[in-house]
Amino acid sequence: MKTILITASISAFILTYIFSYIMIHIAERYSLYDVPDGRKLHKHPVPTLGGLSFIATFYIMIGGGFIIYPDFVSQILFHNLTALVVSQLLIVGVGIYDDIRGLSAPVKFSVQIVSSLILMYILDLSVRMLTNPFGGEISLGIFSVPITVLWLVGITNAINLLDGLDGLAAGVILISSLSLSLASFYQGQDGVAVLFMILAFSMLAFLKFNFYKAKIFMGNTGSLFLGFTVATLSLLISRKTTVSLALLVPIISLGIPILDTSISFFRRVSEKKNPFIGDKNHIHHILLKSGLSHPHVVILIYLITFLLSIISLTFMVMPGRYSLLILPIVAVIIIITMVSLRFLERGK
Repeated sequence: MKTILITASISAFILTYIFSYIMIHIAERYSLYDVPDGRKLHKHPVPTLGGLSFIATFYIMIGGGFIIYPDFVSQILFHNLTALVVSQLLIVGVGIYDDIRGLSAPVKFSVQIVSSLILMYILDLSVRMLTNPFGGEISLGIFSVPITVLWLVGITNAINLLDGLDGLAAGVILISSLSLSLASFYQGQDGVAVLFMILAFSMLAFLKFNFYKAKIFMGNTGSLFLGFTVATLSLLISRKTTVSLALLVPIISLGIPILDTSISFFRRVSEKKNPFIGDKNHIHHILLKSGLSHPHVVILIYLITFLLSIISLTFMVMPGRYSLLILPIVAVIIIITMVSLRFLERGK
């Protein structure tokens, strides 16, 4: 297992590094740029579709796994990977089209819902039961499918919305993937753990080109792919553990994008604005307006994500009801964050 993990991690880093370099030249050659507008922060056109570099790496690693480690991949991941790849095709296709031509929010949401339903159908995967830490289980009944779709579509868009500063989404996924890989190993899901490590080391390589000042953007192609993949792999962790425990680990680890998306959605609704149209009032925008520099905002969010990831792993390894002691800590962090953001908004 150690050999597989090391091989996959190093290969993912090298491939993504090479493909990122190639994508920069392809984007420049065919004028595939992210052009500035009133909502975006960059001042000059930047090559986009960089997400194809780590998407290609992800699929090459899967194909290579079947050749080099056929027993490992076939026994642990074959059915999961088939469902994941099939459902990802629509997500990637929509992302590419959106980066080149543009798509409306309703169309993108519709495709994400269809992709989620395809995944759930092939894998027979949905959140059916929640384990009560005080004993017993809670059946979700008819709410099982909509809650699972909400999870998949919600995380997909949370990462997409987070991709507003150079290196922000890639760094958050890097940190969260490392912690979720450890969680997967702990729960005996070795195959899922390897996939998380592939994502993590791909992000590490991509950051060489995507951190401030970025030479290439991942685009909606990359951010939608990352969000959907992380959401799906997080559900797969629950195959050998309780759903309440399995989902709380990624929920805590991905606390920043989840909190940012939730705040933005309810803020827009309260202001009678379309909740699906972006603006410049996300957490990273507010921190920028407070006077922090672009790199400092990104690093600060990295540090918060790292803290939340440590908390999520602690929650997982603590026995039974004692794990509930972690939740007040998370609640305090959320409250402090929301109050601080409100203070910064009013200060400006």
